[in-house]
Amino acid sequence: MSATLPSPSARAYAEALLELADERQQLHGIADDVRSLGETVHNSPELRAFFAHPGITDAEREQLIDRTLAPSLNPLLSSFLKLLSSKGKLGEIEPISRAFAAMYDEKLGKSTVEITVAKPLMTGDLELVRQKISTAIRREARINQKVDPEIIGGIVIRVGDQLIDGSVRAQLDAVQSRLLNAR
Repeated sequence: MSATLPSPSARAYAEALLELADERQQLHGIADDVRSLGETVHNSPELRAFFAHPGITDAEREQLIDRTLAPSLNPLLSSFLKLLSSKGKLGEIEPISRAFAAMYDEKLGKSTVEITVAKPLMTGDLELVRQKISTAIRREARINQKVDPEIIGGIVIRVGDQLIDGSVRAQLDAVQSRLLNAR
């Protein structure tokens, strides 16, 4: 999923869902459903467009939720989606799901870490990176790998709002900046 940080609104909705699911002792099931829904929306430009389109009525959105999503989701999450629709926030389900995942991981003593690499890491290398990051942040890291050939090489690591840019692109930009400033 995207590297942008969720808005305060997305975090507030995610926190409300997390607290309600925890109160009802449905947190683990809801967490799985939220992750699955976030991935579905992320991978479906049509669904994202449908959720965000201002010309589509709440009734039409609710009908889609009832017919296609609700049968496979926890009823609490289905109700939450309808609430988002009524508030005009259904288009924010992807950042809400990212914020929820981060809060859920925090509750479990884990951190979701997004890494960006020029080429996909093999399973063994990815596990080594996960272990090193886990050691550095002193908690279990869950890695989301993103591939961006523009970074040329190296790795960019995002943990929450912290960014560590060890990419070749950043190093080349820094060298260029120093050369231009040395004139």
